[in-house]
Amino acid sequence: MITHASLKRKQRGLALISIMVMVTLMAILLSGIFYRHQLDIVRAIRVLNGEQAMLLALSTESWALNVFVEDDASVDHLEEDWAREIPVLPIEGGSVTGKIIDLQGRLNLNNFSVFTSPKLWREQSQDISGTNLITVYMRLLEILEIDSDIARAAVIVDWIDTNSELISSDGAEDDEYYRSGKTYLAANSPMIEPAELALFDGYEINDVIALENFVSTLPSNTKVNINTANKQLMMALHRDFDEASADALIALRPYESIESFYSAADGLINSSVSAKDLFNGLVGVKSSYYLMQADVLLGDIRIQLDSYIERKGDGQAAVLFRRMQFVPKLAQVIKPSDVVEIN
Repeated sequence: MITHASLKRKQRGLALISIMVMVTLMAILLSGIFYRHQLDIVRAIRVLNGEQAMLLALSTESWALNVFVEDDASVDHLEEDWAREIPVLPIEGGSVTGKIIDLQGRLNLNNFSVFTSPKLWREQSQDISGTNLITVYMRLLEILEIDSDIARAAVIVDWIDTNSELISSDGAEDDEYYRSGKTYLAANSPMIEPAELALFDGYEINDVIALENFVSTLPSNTKVNINTANKQLMMALHRDFDEASADALIALRPYESIESFYSAADGLINSSVSAKDLFNGLVGVKSSYYLMQADVLLGDIRIQLDSYIERKGDGQAAVLFRRMQFVPKLAQVIKPSDVVEIN
């Protein structure tokens, strides 16, 4: 028999259970609200950090432009202000660093646009002992232990010339790419970046990586700045330039005039032809094209900016184009020594 007292106890028990269920549901609901709120805060912080990091990177670009406005454009070398790498600058929650690279300290592959079939044959016939754009490039490939077959130059000419006719039997135009199963044709326009070499007939990705710091793809015909060129490119300028010769020429930098370089080179070349006649049109002591690289770390946001800059004749500088990328957090903790090469 159910008494009044026992019924009250059951009711109190049901009420307690109901309250506990309601409290649990409220706790779950509140924890969800707090979790989403926390996500919103983290998302807002990341967006804010991302925008601030972009502005910091662009401010580094502005610094580079101002440096060139104040720089003496008559001669360029590695002792000038623009060549000094920005040390790691601590900022609240991160750091900023950057540097400027002289792209005319590299061999401009778009210079190959000057070639016609007769000119290519003429420079090729001078063999590796001569000094011209073709032989310098061939020697550079040899120094970097890359296959230096003349086809390496011919396919560049065919890629950037404005027609679809083979520059020589070693070249590659639309038909050659089509027959080899490629899904693209020759661009028939100037190269935008050296990485395009990976698309060319005969070039492998390892070749492109090896050439990365030695070649450029500038929008106009340029000379190699012997004040900023690295040792391997200095060696490639002439067959008589070995490591010791290149070191000796580099030790004499900066050259305030191209004539002072010719004078130094004459003493190292075993030739009846003067250095002025050998290198005329190939080398110079001033530059117009640069690459500014900035690296910004803010919180867990990392941005890398590449700005391609042209210094114009009126003393002003302008950005030709820029490439900005967010570096994934995983990539920030992977070091080159952590990468395992798989054969």
